[in-house]
Amino acid sequence: MSSTPRAVPVLTFALLATGAATGALAQGPVGDWWLLPPLALALIVSETLQVEFAYGRDVRAVDVFEAVLAPVLVVFAGPLAVGLAILSKAISQHRLGIEGVKARFNVAQWAAAVGVASLLYRSLAGPEAGSSSTLPALVVALLGFAVANEIAMAAVLRAVNRVSLRKVVGDLAPQYPAHAVIWTVNAALGVLLAVSVAEVPATAYLLLAPLAFLRWSHQAFLSLRADRARLDGLARAAARLVDPIDPADVLPAFVDDVREAFESDAVELVLFDPPRVLRAGSPPVSDAQSLATAEALVARGGIRRVTAADDDGLVAAAVSAAGHHDALVAPLVRDGRTVGALVSYDRTGFVGYDEGEEAVIAALAAVATRAIEKSELLARAREVDRMKDDFISTVSHELRTPLTTIRGFTDLLDPSGPVSDEVRHQAVARIRKGTHRLERLVANLLEVSRIEARHPSRPAVAEVDLLEVVHRVVEEVHESWPERTIELDTGPGPWEVQGNLLSLERILINLLSNALTYAESGPVHLAVRAEGRDGVAVSVRDHGPGIAPADHDRIFERFERLDTADRKGGTGLGLYIVRGLAQSIGAELELQSEPGHGAQFTVHLRAAADTGHPKVIDLVR
Repeated sequence: MSSTPRAVPVLTFALLATGAATGALAQGPVGDWWLLPPLALALIVSETLQVEFAYGRDVRAVDVFEAVLAPVLVVFAGPLAVGLAILSKAISQHRLGIEGVKARFNVAQWAAAVGVASLLYRSLAGPEAGSSSTLPALVVALLGFAVANEIAMAAVLRAVNRVSLRKVVGDLAPQYPAHAVIWTVNAALGVLLAVSVAEVPATAYLLLAPLAFLRWSHQAFLSLRADRARLDGLARAAARLVDPIDPADVLPAFVDDVREAFESDAVELVLFDPPRVLRAGSPPVSDAQSLATAEALVARGGIRRVTAADDDGLVAAAVSAAGHHDALVAPLVRDGRTVGALVSYDRTGFVGYDEGEEAVIAALAAVATRAIEKSELLARAREVDRMKDDFISTVSHELRTPLTTIRGFTDLLDPSGPVSDEVRHQAVARIRKGTHRLERLVANLLEVSRIEARHPSRPAVAEVDLLEVVHRVVEEVHESWPERTIELDTGPGPWEVQGNLLSLERILINLLSNALTYAESGPVHLAVRAEGRDGVAVSVRDHGPGIAPADHDRIFERFERLDTADRKGGTGLGLYIVRGLAQSIGAELELQSEPGHGAQFTVHLRAAADTGHPKVIDLVR
């Protein structure tokens, strides 16, 4: 027992007093005294042939005591039987290394149960006590012994674990069928032994042989039961993940199945990135603590069972800090990386029948890993479908808008109608702007196709006259936004850089177009500055709404657009292309922005060196 509440010593004394009182009330004639040594020895041996049962931090034992108690009741029911129980239990506790409060409680528990059994047997058998004709009374007495034993155990578990008696009985209920089977086997063999000793007393010296057989049968039954529970749980949990289209929907039920299969106090399915904890059973700690514990458990890799007394101090501390006393863990591994863990905490039920558990939890972890991977693939597929729909809708809109403008103003220029020079000039300007917009859209789509190609061709790098590129780009962009101001600051110059002419042009066109789109008013600044001896920086700054730090990475992805009060048009490809082109020519891209303070995009280029590269003067279109 993990602690000693005040109720435990009181309960121990009450049980001992109950054993003494019921034993005294059950006095009657006893058998031959020479039967005491073999029966006492058989009781001691039966105490050491135990099957341990875990409940929380406590372990109770199920043994073959009833089988030997049956002939003891027939021969010595009463104070002598109680005394034999106390003596045998005390000796067995010492041999098993059980000392202190727990040992004293166990002795008192057995004394009370044997006293109750003795009183029942004497009361029902009457003057026929000691003969083989009192078998019904003997069976009732053995049943009374078992019931008294269970009541005492439930009472002490309630006191130690500080929970309600209803909860204790509810938690122990799944084990009662197994206990009933064990009691039936014990009682049946006990009746046979009692009849044998009653008819031929000398057979008391042969009791050790059937005890050994009974021990083997108990072990075989419990081992088979444990194996069946694990394998049934594996089949049930695996089948649960097969039917749904998205296995993520049934992962909580999967964790429940695993807990039932391992008869655990809690089971957790922990994912590390992004952090997520699915739990079956009472949560003793926060999700953060569960994550830390799972990471510590899988740090050494492999599948293993650990306890709060593990040789690895860090693991032991993690298990204890999480409020557990043991754990069976299997890592979730994808592509050689540990992405999570399946952990069974605080195993309950019969102890010592865990052979094969590691193989079962490994299979369950593998099933969970595949299910999570399938779920993530489905979420990628749904996102791709959404992106396709969004892209088609956006491109259709982006194509329709300039085409509508071009068509409308083309009709306006019909020679048969009267058109003033001013109207004709405006129409031509609008047509030119729509044409430029279409050109940018087509160029961007082609650029995305090149970037996304499996083997993209890298642009040729040469010495480029940056000032010439800047002036040409500003002139072209201004044709599309004639009402807007682009402030140009090129410094002393000249600026010759390492790059690609078309790539630099596309980068600057997209940056300027992005700035003019999101900054509805005010000038856009384009500046060129030297960076030390080997670098040149080109920056585009606007006075728009700015970009939150959390969105700095997102806006460079495909089809991503900044969410504003009035969502702007566009394909969401401009900045994605800027980043791809900058990487292709060895340039670095930097964003500086805060909400409400505009945005500044800076391209860091390498200054041209005397490397023999040809100098490009004319812009090739």
